[in-house]
Amino acid sequence: MATPQRQYPPPPEPPRRPELQNLSQGGAGRKVGSGWRFSFWWIWLLVILGIWYVGFGWGNSGGWLWHHSAPGMHNDASITGDGSVILNANNKRQYIGQAFQVDNAPVDRAASNVAFWIGSRNNSVPMLLVTTGVPANAGNENLAHGQSIYAGGRVMAAPNAAQAKQQWSLSDADVAKLEQQGAYIQATQVQRVPR
Repeated sequence: MATPQRQYPPPPEPPRRPELQNLSQGGAGRKVGSGWRFSFWWIWLLVILGIWYVGFGWGNSGGWLWHHSAPGMHNDASITGDGSVILNANNKRQYIGQAFQVDNAPVDRAASNVAFWIGSRNNSVPMLLVTTGVPANAGNENLAHGQSIYAGGRVMAAPNAAQAKQQWSLSDADVAKLEQQGAYIQATQVQRVPR
C-alpha cells in the first residue's frame, strides 16, 4: 500500500508594510484623510485676514499701509464751529435757514468745480457745499480729497434734481445723495486751512 503523501501548509509570506500591501491589492497607495483639507483652508483664512489687516486694518485704524500713506486723515475732534453739529446730524433738513460755520472740515471729494462734499470721517453721508456765492479768487478752486477748509454760509433747502444737475453739474449719484439729505450749504466764504 502506498502511504499517503503528507500535506504541509504553505510557508508564511514575509510581513509587508501597509503601504506596499495596498499597492499589491490594486490600491493607489497610502490613503490620506480629509484633515489636511481642513488645515489648508485655515491657512488660507489666516493669510486673507493678514492681508486685510495690513491693507485696511480693524475699525477706523485705516490699516498699516493706508494709515501711514494717506495724507488726508483727520481727527473729528479737530472740526470746530456750529457747523460740526450739522455735519454729523442724521436729519439735516431741520437746520434749513440756519447760519453755518465750520473750521478744519475735510473735503471728501469734488462733485463739480463749484460743489464739494465735506464732512467728518464718521459721517457716512457728507454734506454738499456749493461755492457759487464765493469770489473766484478766494482759494476754493481745485479743492481735493483730504484738504481741510474753513467754510461759512447758510444751510439751504435742496433744489429739485433737474435744477441741481443743470446749475452745479452734479452726477446722478450726487443728486440722489442731495435729495436724500434735502439740504446743502450755500457758502459765502471758503478758505483752505494751512497744515
